[in-house]
Amino acid sequence: MFKKLSVRVSLLIMIIITIVMIGFTVFLIKDRSEELEEIIINKGVTSAKIGADIMEDVLTTIIDNGIFTKKEVFNFELVPIELPRKLTQKYKNVSEKQLNSIKRYHYVTTLDSYLDNALVEIEDKFLEDPQVAYAALLDKNSYVPAHNTKFNKPLTGDFLYDRNNGRSKRIYTDKVGLAAVRNKDKDYLKQVYYRDTGEVMWDISAPVFVKGEHWGAFRFGVSMEMTKKAVNELKWKLIVLMSVLLIVLVLVVSQVIAFMMRPLKVLHQGVNKLAKGNLSFKQEKFSNDEIGDLGKAFTKMVNDLKDYIEKLKTTTAAKEKMEGELRIAHEIQMGILPKIFPPYPKVPFFDLKAMLLPARSVGGDLYDFFMIDEDNFCFVIGDVSGKGVPAALLMAVTMTLIKTLAKEVMLPEEIMARVNNEIAKDNESCMFVTTFCGILNVKTGVVNYANAGHNPPLIIRKNKKVEYLKVARGPAVGAVEDVTYQREKIILKPGDTIYMYTDGVTEAFNDRDEEFSEKRLLETVELYRDNNAKDLIRKSLQVVQNFSQGVAQSDDITMLVLKYTGK
Repeated sequence: MFKKLSVRVSLLIMIIITIVMIGFTVFLIKDRSEELEEIIINKGVTSAKIGADIMEDVLTTIIDNGIFTKKEVFNFELVPIELPRKLTQKYKNVSEKQLNSIKRYHYVTTLDSYLDNALVEIEDKFLEDPQVAYAALLDKNSYVPAHNTKFNKPLTGDFLYDRNNGRSKRIYTDKVGLAAVRNKDKDYLKQVYYRDTGEVMWDISAPVFVKGEHWGAFRFGVSMEMTKKAVNELKWKLIVLMSVLLIVLVLVVSQVIAFMMRPLKVLHQGVNKLAKGNLSFKQEKFSNDEIGDLGKAFTKMVNDLKDYIEKLKTTTAAKEKMEGELRIAHEIQMGILPKIFPPYPKVPFFDLKAMLLPARSVGGDLYDFFMIDEDNFCFVIGDVSGKGVPAALLMAVTMTLIKTLAKEVMLPEEIMARVNNEIAKDNESCMFVTTFCGILNVKTGVVNYANAGHNPPLIIRKNKKVEYLKVARGPAVGAVEDVTYQREKIILKPGDTIYMYTDGVTEAFNDRDEEFSEKRLLETVELYRDNNAKDLIRKSLQVVQNFSQGVAQSDDITMLVLKYTGK
């Protein structure tokens, strides 16, 4: 069913309408809820202020009529009332803290008795509103001298009943109650109050002043239950209305869209024939609107498709041939690199490991090593400018020339000079090779080397920090003819290591476009300096790959590690 465009269009329209209606419903519910909440809060604020004024009048009248003196009215000293033992014995599994919460008190004066008669009827009037949960006068101690009739029940021995219904003559030490009776600077204080009865209230209080002095507060509790009921009723009304409207829209829109999509259905039948391979199909004209134009375009597409298929067959065959040739080139390139380690088990003077990881199918990096004679070992690492097949070809030529010339001259600088002249001759593509070539006397540890523009290797000596080998910066091989290279020398002691690499290592980038850098390579080699050649390459390669994780390799990565053992 969902393969039909008419159904999908209808469904999309329904989704859009549904989203709009849901958004409107949410907005309306929120707006009405806020409005209702504001009305209830304003009513609570007004009631709290009125209650505070009434309580102030009552207490002021007591003083003015001489019933109690101002000192007696402001005497907040409380005397605890001991609960009868026969009553407390009924409170089973009740903690001392819970028992203290329903403990009774009275003033040292007889003001309690007077307020019982003077305030209960007033507070009962406030409770006639079904949204009002409580209305009570509290002194500075958060003590309730008199409560309304609803919460002024005598104690029975049932803890929950007594806690919820016998709330007069008690001290309320909760944060909300204490904040209410301590407020004397604001006209009112609105707080969310979680009653010990489990109800959530808006507690609105106003300070009570007698003869200009702060006496306590009048607390007014408004239930949230009525607001929630109104919101829920509104929500369900809107949901029902939206559902009915959606059903009507589904029926109307589906019929309209089905009628409008009839020409497209005919075109769809033609597409199905084409999908089955009928390239001789021709769409007949059936309308002068956009769908008719689409039919003409479809007929043209069929004709173009015939031509494209023929061209694609030719292109695919050529591409497959090229991919096969690249695969063979990769295998040849990897085949000419030495891959057996250790390469000379019968020559126990050094530990050697090398690896090459091309960025493409074929790459331009190179490494090679071979015994010139029983005492001299030649090793070389290089990087051809550019990538792909041309670089691979130049790499193979360079390796062949070095191996051939090394057995003739045995001097690295002369090898580099003669290879340079051969490559630079008729070098129309202007490609070149940065090269580092060294010859190790396996018995003495003497290394003669020449550098043709390549990255300086790292030298790891026992009990010394890893550092970059100081090398002369000769021009790259193949750049210019008739160039001389400088021969340099170091002496390796047993345990010393030469770490060679190409710039694919130091110029590896991470997802923040940062280079791995020579500094990070130095720190990595320092960290794993005591490993053998194989592990040193494996671990340093892992560090580079972790650094550039998520970023495609941009250049060939080659490493060659020679650890002199002197055995």
